[in-house]
Amino acid sequence: PFLDAAIQAVRDGGMLNVTCTDMVALGGSHPETCFGRYNASLPLQRAPYLQEVALRILLQSLATTAAKYGRSIRPVLSVGMDFYVRVFVEVHNDKSAVEQLSLSIGNIYQSTQCSSFYTIPRGQISKKKNVYQPTRVEPSQCTETGAPFKVGGPIWLGPLHDIN
Repeated sequence: PFLDAAIQAVRDGGMLNVTCTDMVALGGSHPETCFGRYNASLPLQRAPYLQEVALRILLQSLATTAAKYGRSIRPVLSVGMDFYVRVFVEVHNDKSAVEQLSLSIGNIYQSTQCSSFYTIPRGQISKKKNVYQPTRVEPSQCTETGAPFKVGGPIWLGPLHDIN
């Protein structure tokens, strides 16, 4: 509930640290709470990549909140431990990054029968220069087992850390 104020309060190029201790929501045990707080959902509970998806849900929420104000985020460090996740992001006034946000936000498609999963961004670059359009390809079944997918997201598909 405080993300809007926090994003607006940070200076251009400043650092924002966000810690979430509600892994019950981010971990998929209460999908309605996750959707209400972060506008996202998880495909499966107890997935081996649960901590990473929780981080990516939080980063997606920060990125879309920042975009409302013509701002973008750049993750510097992301940590998932035990019952919480923590991210450190730089916040920038960058309208061009906001325009490209659909390339860094997407969905996760988890097979219901095996551990296979796919991520697909929400947008794609069209053949025309600087024009973005919605992604039109969605997998219909798992290539490994032929099983249907559960869909989760939106999640952040960009990097979780700055390697520098």
